[in-house]
Amino acid sequence: MYKNLLILILLLFQFGFIRGQFTQESQSQLLSQIQKSKTDTNRIDLLLQLGKTYLLKDVQHRYSADSAYLLFNQANKLSKILNEPKWQSESFADLGSYYFEVNNLKEGKASFMKAIEYYNKNGDKLNEGIYWNRYGEALPDSDLNNIPLKIECFNHARSIFLSVNDSLRAISEETNIAECYARQGKPEAAEKLLLEVINQYKSIGYNKLEDTYDALAQICGSEANLHKEFLYRIEAVKSMEASGDDKRSDYFYAKLALTYSDMKMYKESAQWILKAIDFLKKKKKYEDLYGDVSLLVFDYITLKQPEKALAFLDRISHEIPPSNLAQKVDLNEEFAHCYVEMKEYSKAEQYYLEMIRIFKFTSFNKAFYTSHDQMVLDFIYYNQTIGNFYILTKNYKKSGIYFTKILNLPKGVVRPITLGEIHQAQFKVDSASGNYVSAIRHFEFFQNIHDSLFNATKNKQIQELNIKYETEKKDKDLKLKQKDIALLLNKSQLQEATLKKATLTRDIIVWSAITLLALSFVGYRIKQRHNVALQLQQDEINFQNHQLQTALSQQKKLTIEKDWLMKEIHHRVKNNLQIVISLLNV
Repeated sequence: MYKNLLILILLLFQFGFIRGQFTQESQSQLLSQIQKSKTDTNRIDLLLQLGKTYLLKDVQHRYSADSAYLLFNQANKLSKILNEPKWQSESFADLGSYYFEVNNLKEGKASFMKAIEYYNKNGDKLNEGIYWNRYGEALPDSDLNNIPLKIECFNHARSIFLSVNDSLRAISEETNIAECYARQGKPEAAEKLLLEVINQYKSIGYNKLEDTYDALAQICGSEANLHKEFLYRIEAVKSMEASGDDKRSDYFYAKLALTYSDMKMYKESAQWILKAIDFLKKKKKYEDLYGDVSLLVFDYITLKQPEKALAFLDRISHEIPPSNLAQKVDLNEEFAHCYVEMKEYSKAEQYYLEMIRIFKFTSFNKAFYTSHDQMVLDFIYYNQTIGNFYILTKNYKKSGIYFTKILNLPKGVVRPITLGEIHQAQFKVDSASGNYVSAIRHFEFFQNIHDSLFNATKNKQIQELNIKYETEKKDKDLKLKQKDIALLLNKSQLQEATLKKATLTRDIIVWSAITLLALSFVGYRIKQRHNVALQLQQDEINFQNHQLQTALSQQKKLTIEKDWLMKEIHHRVKNNLQIVISLLNV
């Protein structure tokens, strides 16, 4: 097994399978970990992780997808040898994703069903639902024939999630189904289902509704209903701000800014896109920076402020230089716009041509995009941009080349507001070329779309919505200010009470100290007087003791003298008696 793995890694290098500028570092790290890993489930996991990095790349390079297949297949074989059915199911699902990428629907469906059947047999309902969901999401939606099967997969997942009381996942599947309806050209059904989804979320207390409102806005935008699109964009921002989850603030701000721009409210658009740019700079998330800068420059230029736009570009390009080809495309386009407005057309054309030259490397290249829709949007945008420049400079032949690329895209791919602009531009190209029949046809397309987008009623509704949002925002800001004032007032009152308490405590301490000092002084004086009295008493006692000692000494002296006298008397009596006796004897 280890030998086979080394051969696999060698093949990946030998045939150029390891390639691509965005995943090369992570792929090298994973390859290193695989080489060092043991023959266990950790190696299976690493093989699958590495395989997924190749599916994120441009499958126009067939080697990229083949690399993914080799790794998924190796993981599948290893999980079978190790008797790890769960890991084998995971590898089957990844193999299914590979087969869908290379348009082998039969093998893709079979691989996913093997994973689903494992969990079904083992009674693991939650994972069965999760894999039905993965099956549905992996099915390519670029082919409308796959949409019914996608809906079937999501319905299976929804039923299973409901059976295990996982309401959030069940509701999420309804969102997926609604998006399928939109892809099928059923916007009314999609909008109705998404509104039901919002009600269901609210009923269970789930308040992260911004993605659902975003999906509603996308649907309405595709149907040329700017009034509703604006409504849902506003609701998405409000929901995002209310939930406190600001990880994708830049996305929701940028989408609202784009809607304002579509409604020709460029001042408001600039305010919102600046919020998005500030968020990206604050979080140091620069992937979408130059796309947002592009809209800001457009707004400034439309407001007749090209110098302001050019100054911003100079500053941002030095502060945060472009980090990849896609950002270089945007930066060239933005400089070109500024020079067009300043009527320096020669400089502008150089920047536009450089923009298109670099874009050829990124156009429909999955290494630069996370979704097919974004690829299409950029393709339309950059071709429209240079096409409009050549109309401005009256080079209609060159201009028509770029508009034709957009008009040749499948029906429903181009946003109605953009499609109207393209038909209007092509009308000018055909008129200048003397192709009047085609010109009239394009003008009719433009007029019909324009009327549906900008009739008087809708313009009034949009203004009312904008005023309502701004009023709600001001009310919210006022409430926040009132709350801040109340907090400051409470804080002031608390500080005042604390100060009073501190003053009272200080006064108590001072008076206590004074009282203590006074009592100490009085005590000292009393003690001093007492000590004097005691000293006098001691002196008296000492005097009396001295007198007593003197008396005792005198008494002792008298006693000694008395004894001596008695002895003397006794001696003399004795002598006298002897004299008498002697006289008698005579």
